[in-house]
Amino acid sequence: MKKLSALLLAVLLAATCVSALADQTGAYTVYNTTGEKVTSLTITDNVTGTVTENLAGEGLENNAAVDVTFAIPDGEDGHGRLTLAFTTESGYEGAFTTLSIEEAPIALLKLDAESTATTITFKVPEQTGKYTVYNTTGEKVTSLTLTDNVTGTATENLAGEGLENNTAIDVTFAIPVTEDGHGRLTLAFTTESGYEGAFTTLSIEEAPIALLKLDAESTATTITFKVPEQTGKYPVYNTTGEKVTSLTLTDNVTGEVSENFAGEGLEDGAMIEITKSLPVTEDGHGRLTLAFTTESGYEGAFTTLSIEEAPISLLKLDAGSTATTITFKAPEK
Repeated sequence: MKKLSALLLAVLLAATCVSALADQTGAYTVYNTTGEKVTSLTITDNVTGTVTENLAGEGLENNAAVDVTFAIPDGEDGHGRLTLAFTTESGYEGAFTTLSIEEAPIALLKLDAESTATTITFKVPEQTGKYTVYNTTGEKVTSLTLTDNVTGTATENLAGEGLENNTAIDVTFAIPVTEDGHGRLTLAFTTESGYEGAFTTLSIEEAPIALLKLDAESTATTITFKVPEQTGKYPVYNTTGEKVTSLTLTDNVTGEVSENFAGEGLEDGAMIEITKSLPVTEDGHGRLTLAFTTESGYEGAFTTLSIEEAPISLLKLDAGSTATTITFKAPEK
């Protein structure tokens, strides 16, 4: 009986010693989002002064991450117990002096000198693709989705109740900053007539995207990375009877005025082709003012010119005339 009691006592003492030695551990995934390499990363125990080795090793590249831990004896207060400090390659220094023993993602930040924010944030940082998608298919787009080629995650139908022709929508897609965003996504769309288009190597980036409807024989891609435009094209004929010294187009919405298309002068009977472009999503009806001045000082203007393709003849009218100073036809030969 004495041997059994002694054995039980030894087991209890051993268990007590193990319990006394148990630790509570903080576990952190630290992301470098400073914009440059982090050359030093340490955690210091604010109570004991214990400092880790350099957790950045040979350097933590921008948008890379490292898993680090720090343990203190069980039963001690871990709240605000640690200081996390880092230095970047350029010499920038950041620190967070009240890090608790916990499990959390930590993003390192490089702030402006005037900033009062902390140099870390407790979230997994993301890289976000931002796209303005223009429907230039010629019909309504009924379905528009983005799919992650790695995870298979697909968005909801971004077209909602339908994206009308020559309208646009802003869409985004985010992945963790540590992952490769090159060619990461597939953008797919379907039009009202059933035409299907897809671009399977869309990267995480910021870009305009125009959706296209191609002929069956076409080998081109069904999107293009540019803001689509509508262009007015006008062959302008001088039929005023004298030289035109000034010829301009003014955008009635923005107030932007073109260069003087007449250059050194547009002789009577001469013609010049001029153009004006706007984003396809904007209203081009009555958008422009065409104005001209002749060598004698006569001034004419047409204030509701639309974005279109049309010939224009400049006219010099009598003072009492109520007609417009242009006509939409080429002069007869």
